[in-house]
Amino acid sequence: MKTAILALLALGTMHGANIIQNPGFETNAIFPDTFSILGTGDSTHLPGWVVTGSGCTTNCVLLLTNSYAEGSLQFFSHGGTQNLDLTGGGNTVDGGIQQTVSLTGGVNYSLSFWLGNMDNAANGYALASVLEVFLNGVTQGTFSNGNSTTNQTNWQQFTLNFTPGVSGNTTIRFVNATGSSDNYIGLDDVFLDATPRNGVPEPATAGMLGAGLVVIAAVCRKSVRR
Repeated sequence: MKTAILALLALGTMHGANIIQNPGFETNAIFPDTFSILGTGDSTHLPGWVVTGSGCTTNCVLLLTNSYAEGSLQFFSHGGTQNLDLTGGGNTVDGGIQQTVSLTGGVNYSLSFWLGNMDNAANGYALASVLEVFLNGVTQGTFSNGNSTTNQTNWQQFTLNFTPGVSGNTTIRFVNATGSSDNYIGLDDVFLDATPRNGVPEPATAGMLGAGLVVIAAVCRKSVRR
C-alpha cells in the first residue's frame, strides 16, 4: 500500500512526455571524436530539426560528439553522446535550428534546454555563450551562460514558460547570439511539455493520476480481504 502511494506521488511530479523530437541531437549518430558541419535548410542530418541562418549558408552549426577535443579542451555533452554548437565552424554569426510542433491554445507549456559554455580562459572562448529563442518568429529574449569550468564545457539549464493563444503549429527556434570572437555555444537536451495550471494537472497527467488511483483502490481492497 505504502509503495503504491509513493509511486503515485512520484507520478504527480513527473514531466509529461517530451514533445520535442530528437531532443539531445543523438540522431543521426556521427563517428566518435569528430564533428559534422551543417548548413542552412538541412533537415536530413539532424532529424526533427531544420538548420537556419541567412549568412552562414553551408556552415551554420556543428554537431559534436561527446569525445571531441581540441588539445586539452573537452567538448562534453550534457547528456548522451552528442551536442550542438550554434556558432558553426568559427563563429558564423546567425546559425541556429528550429522545430515546428503542434500545441493547444490556452495550455501552459514549459520549454527547457541546456546551454553550454567553454572554458573562458581558453583562446577563442573568452565570452559567455548567448542564444536567442524565438516562437513563431517572435523573440522571447536571450539566454546567457558565463559559467566556466577548466578545459571543458560548463552546462546550465534554462526554462521558458509560455501559453499559445490559439491551437496550431508553433515554430521554436534557437539562434546564435554570442559575440563573434567566441567560437562555441552548446545546446543539448531540449524538453517541451505541458505544465500544471493552478495546481491542476493537464488532461494527460490527470489521466495517469486517475489510473494510479484505481491501482491504489485495488491494493486497498486486497489489504482489507486479508
